[in-house]
Amino acid sequence: MHAEEVGVCEQACEHLASELSAIHEPGCEIAWARRSRDARVCGYLDAVIRAGTDAARWMALWEKDEPAVDGPWPRLPGSAAFGRELATLAATLCALLGSRSARLRIEVATRTTCPRFHVDNVPARLLCTWRGPGTDYLEGRCADRSRLGPGSNGLPDEFSGLILDSAGVHRIPLFAVAVLKGERWPDRRSRGAIHRSPAMPPGAGPRVMVAIDIP
Repeated sequence: MHAEEVGVCEQACEHLASELSAIHEPGCEIAWARRSRDARVCGYLDAVIRAGTDAARWMALWEKDEPAVDGPWPRLPGSAAFGRELATLAATLCALLGSRSARLRIEVATRTTCPRFHVDNVPARLLCTWRGPGTDYLEGRCADRSRLGPGSNGLPDEFSGLILDSAGVHRIPLFAVAVLKGERWPDRRSRGAIHRSPAMPPGAGPRVMVAIDIP
């Protein structure tokens, strides 16, 4: 990667970390920053789908100062831009949480992978969707947390009593970067963000997203 490209990635990381810094506020459960679509990343993922990948889960690790993330995804035109995009996102989470490494999970799916609202059992998680519908989240003030998990009595979210006000259900836009507090966020005054995978519209094609954690 050229020095100019490294500088662009560093600037993008600094900008995102600044926009997402509200996640450190005690009353904040989720912070997200809107971004424009990257034609190179979109082109690469479209090529991956055309090549026949409509279901995959790729795992990767990122270490501080690495300009790109390397992983088992197809080596097609645009894969280098995809690797740089992943590095920018991983570096952003590390900058926010003071870590030197991150663990990435990239999913390509045609079905809803996590259909029920839940809170992740991590300190925090970064999410970004590049293709298909974005992640749904429910404002904490509009939720009865006692209805999460077993408290739902097996009923769907819309009928379990979890959602106190449907106006509190939102969807994170494509390419937006979101950081969600989890159950193990160190400040006990904070609550974890309630979220779920979106319903997949018929014929929408595979959804592609990344979830990034701190090891």
